[in-house]
Amino acid sequence: MDTKIAPAKIVIGKEVEESLIRMVQQTNDGFSGGRITKNELACWIILQFENTYFKAAVTDIRKAHFDKVVYLSSLVEELKKAKRDGSPEPNLNELLAPLSVKNS
Repeated sequence: MDTKIAPAKIVIGKEVEESLIRMVQQTNDGFSGGRITKNELACWIILQFENTYFKAAVTDIRKAHFDKVVYLSSLVEELKKAKRDGSPEPNLNELLAPLSVKNS
């Protein structure tokens, strides 16, 4: 059984690509031991970030991508489920608290 994972592709925006190009150029400038490609650097950055910074950054990542509409939709589903299951109704003040937090 072949367990090899096929390569994946990601799409990056212009600003991110420009940043990646600058980092590749800086990495390769004066580096006589080889040449690094955008793909190699991006892979290295992702793995390094996961191993070093990711756990500490999860909260900030979630704040940066918080969507009030998605959150409210999930709350409606949670309330409907509680009603269907006969569970006690969750505290609405607690559930709505994340909406009052600035997510910038």
